[in-house]
Amino acid sequence: MARLRAVSRRLNLREVHEVGEVSIDVSAAEVKRDGVRVDLTRREFDLLAFMAANPGRVFSRGALLDKVWGLDFPGGERTVDQHVAQLRSRLGDGIVETARGRGYRIGGGG
Repeated sequence: MARLRAVSRRLNLREVHEVGEVSIDVSAAEVKRDGVRVDLTRREFDLLAFMAANPGRVFSRGALLDKVWGLDFPGGERTVDQHVAQLRSRLGDGIVETARGRGYRIGGGG
């Protein structure tokens, strides 16, 4: 991921995902809702950016832990729930959806 970001910066490419009224600029590590910047922790941003890069795809808690936190992370799956709750509180309920019994996905537009 870091290599892709570095190449993107060199080529001046911007990776921006739009989800409803939320804009996720991966290159600038910036999130805006209705044009207003929203401050997220690094993990919140990484979680949001990962799911936004895969719109509509459902990820289990375990898959999100592996992809966002890494295989070496000692915490449990409830860590994902806590971060999703924080994202919902900062961005609104319609952005990260729960796929009951399966995991989470990005809602809204693509």
